Amino acid sequence: MENNILIRRRPLREKPTESTYYRILDALERAERAGRTRLASQFAELLDRHFHESQRSAPDVRSRRESA
Repeated sequence: MENNILIRRRPLREKPTESTYYRILDALERAERAGRTRLASQFAELLDRHFHESQRSAPDVRSRRESA
């Protein structure tokens, strides 16, 4: 039986590094193998949404180079 856990969204203090994403993805794979697919899919959706939001808010490197 799966646990119904509500994942609350909290702002991050600093932008996660690429290795943080890989560690989270590894944890998701372990959760799926343990049969906790609903929790894993909820967390994966949250991670995906955060990643896309952080990409949108990231400064455009090309525009900085052009103005320099």
